Amino acid sequence: MSGTRPTEGGDWRHGTATVNGLRLHYVEAGEPDDPLVLLLHGFPEFWYSWRSQLPALADAGFHAVAPDMRGYNTSAKPSGVASYRLKHLTEDVVGLIDRFEAERAAVVGHDWGGVVAWELGHRRPEVLDRLAVLNAPPLDRLRPAHARNWRSASAGSAGSGRCCAAIP
Repeated sequence: MSGTRPTEGGDWRHGTATVNGLRLHYVEAGEPDDPLVLLLHGFPEFWYSWRSQLPALADAGFHAVAPDMRGYNTSAKPSGVASYRLKHLTEDVVGLIDRFEAERAAVVGHDWGGVVAWELGHRRPEVLDRLAVLNAPPLDRLRPAHARNWRSASAGSAGSGRCCAAIP
């Protein structure tokens, strides 16, 4: 679904932000002055995986933002594996929090977005108000498991070995 911009049935707004020198696409719902909630998608998804949560969070009084993380959908796609290291991905999230002029945000991550969310909590806890992670183990558990059993991890589900190759 790369390059698509579904809008049917949505009560949201599309936008772009320049973060860490990259253009990131996002979709938002709710009032900009309401508490910020960032929704980080998994692999190989994009903002649209949060389409049901955006209006629900807005109705509950939150400013919900679902970015296309770097490399996905209509966001910038920098070249090279090093461009996708967790330190860059977490700084993208910090840049989005700054872009929306919030000191802190609730961050919800699913799958690969959950890995980024866990790392954000480790590297930059001061920007988090709340952290919710769906379908992703904490990295302090993930790294040792893959170090012990790299061969079976890389032969497992599609991309599992490649995913962990970018974890510093």
